[in-house]
Amino acid sequence: MRAHGPVWLPRGPANRWLPLASGRQIAAQVRSHSHGLWRWLVLAVVAMTISALTSLALPVATGMVVDQVRTHGPLSGLIAPGVMVVTAVIIGAVASGAGQALTPSYFAAVLARLREDMLARALDLDQQLIEQAGSADLVARVGDDVATVRDSVNAGLPRMVNTSILLVVAASGLAAMSPLFLLPLAAGAVVFTASVRWFLKRAPAIYRNERQASARQSQDILSTLHGLDAVRAFGLAGLRTGIVARSSWQAVRWELRGRFLSNALVVRLVIGEAVVIIGQLLVSYPLVTGGHVSVGQASAAGLLLLSLMGPLRFLLMFIDDLQAAYASLQRIVGVLGVDAHHAPQGDDSFAAPTDGAGAGQPGAGSPAGARSGVGPSDTGPVESRPVGVGPMDTGAMEAGPIEAARIEAGRIEAGPMETGRIEIRHLGFAYRPDQPVLSDINLTIAPGEHVAVIGESGAGKSTLAKLISGTLSSSSGEVAVGARPGTRGPAVVLVSQDIHTFSGSLADDVTMGAPASTADDQLAALARDALDRVGADWATDLSMVVGRLGTALSPAQAQQVALARVLVADPAIVILDEATAEAGSAGARMLDRAADQAIAGRTALVIAHRLSQAAHADRIVVMARDRIAEVGTPDELLARDGEFTRLWRAWQAER
Repeated sequence: MRAHGPVWLPRGPANRWLPLASGRQIAAQVRSHSHGLWRWLVLAVVAMTISALTSLALPVATGMVVDQVRTHGPLSGLIAPGVMVVTAVIIGAVASGAGQALTPSYFAAVLARLREDMLARALDLDQQLIEQAGSADLVARVGDDVATVRDSVNAGLPRMVNTSILLVVAASGLAAMSPLFLLPLAAGAVVFTASVRWFLKRAPAIYRNERQASARQSQDILSTLHGLDAVRAFGLAGLRTGIVARSSWQAVRWELRGRFLSNALVVRLVIGEAVVIIGQLLVSYPLVTGGHVSVGQASAAGLLLLSLMGPLRFLLMFIDDLQAAYASLQRIVGVLGVDAHHAPQGDDSFAAPTDGAGAGQPGAGSPAGARSGVGPSDTGPVESRPVGVGPMDTGAMEAGPIEAARIEAGRIEAGPMETGRIEIRHLGFAYRPDQPVLSDINLTIAPGEHVAVIGESGAGKSTLAKLISGTLSSSSGEVAVGARPGTRGPAVVLVSQDIHTFSGSLADDVTMGAPASTADDQLAALARDALDRVGADWATDLSMVVGRLGTALSPAQAQQVALARVLVADPAIVILDEATAEAGSAGARMLDRAADQAIAGRTALVIAHRLSQAAHADRIVVMARDRIAEVGTPDELLARDGEFTRLWRAWQAER
C-alpha cells in the first residue's frame, strides 16, 4: 500500500519546515513501537472496566434505599445496598489504581521509544536540511513537542480510557433499567457531537500554527543569542529585538486563539449537559407515573447521568489537549520520516517502519544500536555514527579491508580504495540552483598526504570540507574516501573552529568518539594519552565536569579537547576547518602543535587560517570563485607567481 507522504509547509523563499506525519503514518509508527507492550494496555482496559462496573453501585444502591424508605420497608433492607457500596468502593479503588498505573506504562513506553528513535534520526539528518528548516524547529520537536505529548499521556490518557469505558458501562446500566433513559443521553450526544465537530474543524490548524509559531520564535531567539557579538558590534540590537518581538507576538496570538476556541467549546458542552439533565427529568416523570419504573430506579438513573457529566466533560475537553498532542505527535513522527541525507521529495519519502524497528532494541535507533554503529540509515558495511568532534561532526564510515565509503551526488556506496585516499571528481554544490558554491572540483589526495586549502572568504573552502566529510551532500559529481580495514576507527573526522563542549566529565567528552569495539576500562587511558599528546596540561582531573553544567573551557582548551577526540577516534582521514583560528596569537603555536599530533600518520586536509600552516603542507590547493585555481607544493606555487604568490606577498606585508 502506498503511504501518504509528509506535508511540507512553506516558511519563506529559502526555508522549509521539517515534514508532518499523517494519521496513517502515526498509527504505523505507534504499532511498530508497541512491540511487546500490548499486554499492559489489555490489563489496563480490564482493570478500568472493573472500576467502571463498580461505579454503578452507588447510584443503584441509592435507588434501592429510596424504594426501601418509600415503601416503609424493614431496616434490614438497607444491609444489601450498604454491603454493595462498601464492596464496590474497595474493588473499584484497587481496579482504578491498577488501571491508572498500567495505562501510562503502555503509552509512556511507546513515547520513550519514539523519542529515542527521533533523536537518533535527528542526529543523522543532513546539515543542509536542518539549516533549511531552522535548527529551532528540530529543537522544538525534540523538546517542547515531546513534553506536550508526555503531559497528555501522563495526565489525560489514563482518565480518557477510564471515561470511555465508564460511558459504555453506564449506558448499558441505563438501558437495563429502561431503554427510554437513553433518550436524554442521545439528545445530549447530538449537542456534544455538533460541538466537537465544530471544534475539530478549527483546532488542528490553530494548534499546528501555534507549534510552528513557537518554533519560529525559538529560532529568532537562538539566532540572536548565537550572533550576539555581531549584533552588538553592528548595532543591530533594535532590529533583532523587533524581530523577536514580532515572532513572540505571533506565538501569543496563536496561543490565545487556542484558548478562545477551548472556552467556546466549554460553553457548548455546558449546553449539552443541560439538555441531558432536563431530558432526564422529562423522561422520568411519565415513566414513574405510568408504573414503568420505580422512584428509586428513576433516582438511580438521574444520579448515574449526573455522575457521567464530569467525566464526559473531561473526555470532550480532553479533545483540546489531544489536538495539541496530536499536532506535536505529527511533528515527532515527521522527523522519523525524513531521509537522513535528503529532503523528502515525493509520497514515498516517509520511511515506513519495519518489524521490530523502534522497539528500543539495538539496531532500531536505541542507544544500544547507536553505540554498535547500527542505525536507521545504515547502508551495508558503511557505518554512520557521530564522533562528537564538533557541531559539524562527520559520521564514522567503516568498511572492510579494501572497501571505501563513496558519496556520489548524495548517495553512499561501497567501492575498492586504499585506506586514507580521497578522490574528488567533477564535484559541484549549490545551496541555490542559480548560485553555485563549488563547480567541477577535481582532486586526488594520496594516503598520508597533508594538503592545505587556502583562498579568500567565500571561495568554498569550508563547503569542500563538509562535502568530503559527508556533512553535506553534493549536487553533482562524486567524493570517495578510503576507510580503515575492519573496525579500527572512522574514515573521516571533521574538526571546525566552532567547537561544542558537551556537559559531563572530561573523560566522557574526549572519548565519545571512541570506536565501538573499545572496552570501557580502556577509555580513561585513551583520554589521558590523547590529552597529553595535544598538550592539555590543565587537564589533570579526568572526572572534572565540563560544559554548561561544570567548568567553562576557554576557546583554546575546547580546541584541545576536540583534537584529543580525533586521537581517540583514530580516523583514517582528518579535516581541520580553521580548527586553530580561535586561539589568537598567544595560543596559536600551542594549537598548531596539537593539530600536528592529530594529523600525524593520517591523511589530512587543512583549511588554513594562516598561510604559515599552508607552508608546512605537502601540497596546497588554492581556491577562488567556486573553483580550484592552483594546486602544487609551496615551492612550486611560489615559483609560478600566481594566486598563491599574491596571497603570500599580501600576508607577508601584514606581518
